[in-house]
Amino acid sequence: IPGEVTSGILQRVADNTRLPADVRRRAVSSLWRQQDRGSARVLEAALRDNDPGVRRAAQIASLRRAPPATGILLTRVNRKGLGARSGFSPAPS
Repeated sequence: IPGEVTSGILQRVADNTRLPADVRRRAVSSLWRQQDRGSARVLEAALRDNDPGVRRAAQIASLRRAPPATGILLTRVNRKGLGARSGFSPAPS
């Protein structure tokens, strides 16, 4: 299905307050992949939805769509800690 079609369907489902909240929540959750203005508008509206599950899905989708950070900065790794066991190298002594 082309992206514009998918986006339009998800937007209509997410915006339709006559549908069950779990259906709207799933549509809102999928909107993070859509980078068009209509999807952004629907996500903004979903942040004010009456259903807390839809609001939470909109918060998560908004963060996934435009993450505030794309990585982490490690300043120290303990030689015996989880970071070292995960493959990060401690600084040389």
